Amino acid sequence: MPENSQKIREMLKGSYSNRGERMKQLKERIVEIARKRGILSSVPGGSLIPLPGINDIEWYLTYHCNDKCAHCITRSGPEREETLSPSDAFTVVGHIADNSILKHLRTAFGDVEFRFELLPVCRELEKMEERPEKLTDSLAQAYADCLKGKRYISKMVGGSFSLDLPFGRPSIRLSGGEFFTWPFKLNGKHLPQEHRLCLQGKLLGEIRRTLPDYDVWILTNGRFATTQERTNGVIEQWTRYSNLPQAQGRTRICVSVDVFHRPPPKSSVEKMLDRIWEAARKYGLAAPFLYGIPNRTIAYMGRVFGTFRVGKLKKDEISNVSQSSFNPVTDMIVDPIDLVSSDGCRETTGFYFQHGPRTFLGSNINLDPCGHLVYCCACLGDYGDFVDDPQQSLQKVVTDPISLMLRRAETTIPLLNLAVELDPSIRVFGSGENAAVTGSTCYQMMTGERIESVGPGYHQRMFEIWTKFLRELTPVKAI
Repeated sequence: MPENSQKIREMLKGSYSNRGERMKQLKERIVEIARKRGILSSVPGGSLIPLPGINDIEWYLTYHCNDKCAHCITRSGPEREETLSPSDAFTVVGHIADNSILKHLRTAFGDVEFRFELLPVCRELEKMEERPEKLTDSLAQAYADCLKGKRYISKMVGGSFSLDLPFGRPSIRLSGGEFFTWPFKLNGKHLPQEHRLCLQGKLLGEIRRTLPDYDVWILTNGRFATTQERTNGVIEQWTRYSNLPQAQGRTRICVSVDVFHRPPPKSSVEKMLDRIWEAARKYGLAAPFLYGIPNRTIAYMGRVFGTFRVGKLKKDEISNVSQSSFNPVTDMIVDPIDLVSSDGCRETTGFYFQHGPRTFLGSNINLDPCGHLVYCCACLGDYGDFVDDPQQSLQKVVTDPISLMLRRAETTIPLLNLAVELDPSIRVFGSGENAAVTGSTCYQMMTGERIESVGPGYHQRMFEIWTKFLRELTPVKAI
């Protein structure tokens, strides 16, 4: 393992797997009392639960980024140095292949083929020759449905055998941070753009070769697209290895165009999209997908964890730093990491299905830049080191008591209210019987960090802080 990779992973390892003795004791008490109250009574012993097969992967290769957005849930930016090494990244791809849900099914049923029917709306989006003039609600919903694989038809078939599946085409979403900046450093040294692009292309090629049935989504802010020539150079490298003839999965680019992302220096969002669109079509990729925030309300998450409260900001209080025509925002909901509802945590959700005597478990996973399998990028609840021991970390996905309670609709509310009951320093937002059911409660419980007390005049101060923070954002030089 390269020296820098080992150093970074060792430095970060403790912060993810051990949040201090106080938090360890709190979680032990929560599990103990939850069992006594019957919250965990229906959960079978770990020995009875098979390893989950990996379905979708949200992969944060780095927290380094060429932008610094107020709403970034990973708090990525130019100052962040956490980066997974190329050697560890290639190891991760192999582990995903060895533990994929499709491999579980092929091991069980022999010579079977995975078939997936792409929705007509997705085919139409992929064939678009020119970018849309506006990101309307209906268009954004279509993009989101295709990106998340909703309303799919998929099955395993072989001879007379046919099995309908409860999931669409598995996918890997390369997120962060900004994929274009990975790897930020190698053995302690900054890498030139040409070297980074070469490693990015090789990683994409390894994913496509090893996981031919998986879709690959490159989630990017597009700030590399300063000129058409430079854009062509980046996307040519990304496509050189990524779309092999024998692969059923596709490699796609998904560009974020919301109000918080600045365009490339001396450019605009519209020009950036035109350049990416032209390059993608030139080098054989489908038309780029867009990810934006045109809805009437948006969930606003991000950096200032000490200044959150549920509230609303009006359009005239929001600075549209992107200066884009793609964002008809009218107002926004402000809530810290609103990932948890009475239906359970949206990030820890898995699935299972049965065929005859066999039961199959599937799980979506999140991987961070130090190679750990985590609950999500927000709360950082930790399953273990996926690079060194993928089997053990996957076993914890389906046996960790806190994770199991977060997954289930009937136990999410009791779990978070129990955390507040045992540790009153966890700040509760909202009111009523289920006030603790919010992402902020989950975040505080898993990380050990605490959001400051509200107090008189807090609501107005929160508005002032956010407005000032947005208006004072200064341009960040693109890398």
